Amino acid sequence: MLRVLRGEVSSGSWLNAATGRYPSVVLGHVSAERLGITAPGRQVWIDDRYFTVVGILAPLPLAPEIERSDAYVAAGLLLTTAGLVGGNIRSLRRARGVRPGVLRRATRLMEAADAVARDHRRALEAVRTAWAPLHQELVDGELARIPVSRMRGLAEKRPRSQELEEGGVRTVRDVLHAGTWALAQFLGMGRDMAEWTTAAARRTADAVGREVTVRFDARGPEPRTTALLAALRVLVDAGPDARDAGRVGEELAARLEPLLVTAEPAAGVREMLRTGPYERDNVLAAVTELRLVLAEAEREGLAERFAQASVDLLRGPDADADEPATWADFESRPTAYYAALAEVVGDAGHEKTARTAARTPDGAGLTGSRRRRR
Repeated sequence: MLRVLRGEVSSGSWLNAATGRYPSVVLGHVSAERLGITAPGRQVWIDDRYFTVVGILAPLPLAPEIERSDAYVAAGLLLTTAGLVGGNIRSLRRARGVRPGVLRRATRLMEAADAVARDHRRALEAVRTAWAPLHQELVDGELARIPVSRMRGLAEKRPRSQELEEGGVRTVRDVLHAGTWALAQFLGMGRDMAEWTTAAARRTADAVGREVTVRFDARGPEPRTTALLAALRVLVDAGPDARDAGRVGEELAARLEPLLVTAEPAAGVREMLRTGPYERDNVLAAVTELRLVLAEAEREGLAERFAQASVDLLRGPDADADEPATWADFESRPTAYYAALAEVVGDAGHEKTARTAARTPDGAGLTGSRRRRR
């Protein structure tokens, strides 16, 4: 504009990138006289805010009618606006990539993914909590039947096993109950030997724990096994879709969280303007990745899958269901129950038990089975 009018700045400077960072204005010659401003540094009230005068123009020979008009104050505002835009071109470049909508959608998707993963973990933990004491009871029973002479690593040390039996420690469970201190103090074992014996007992217990499986039997049900079946029924009713949704949700939430943290400045212009070049590149890359994730999630309908899985998993065990109804549902599909239990506790032996139970579903409430070594 200044070049078109062939104007010059008589005092101060024209608007530039430095002055454009702040509310600043260059006044025309007549406007400055009418306002009583003779040098830069004063402030004028324009458009409901103060602007700092950074320059005063010399008389404009090509536009004297504009210079004499009271409307030149408005022209000064126009110059200010042009200067602000021109001075902030770099700022506008820094502000590119602002995508608050993308961040909002990604945040909602992460919350849904985290919710279904949390609901699935809660269902799994309910099964483990009900299963653990039943499994431990079976393990203890097996350990009470294993003499120390058959304990792994001690069978070759026949005199030592006889020493334990003479001291009243006859089974693997006795060794575990006695502990290292009692073995060393009351049986006269050295500290190293007592620790070795206890470690051998723990190894035997771990092996038995992997071999022993919990089995259900409707002929003699009890509250603990009924509670385990009720917890399993949540997973059985929800089906594999809920299991897959829980797994995908956990992976997706872990993927989205760091991207959202990195892309946080893209929520607004002010935040983007505060970023440096390196951080801004990271923000733009994170926003691009978020858009790709959102597009993929939309194609696969993940939001709807997560919502449905959460509904199925949040139903929880039916507190009003009576014991006969729980066992009747188990007898109608024992394979599904045993498969769900095997997946939760990580015991492949339950899969073998499931195939056997599908053929012979009757028994005695809680039974233990131990796989034979071939």
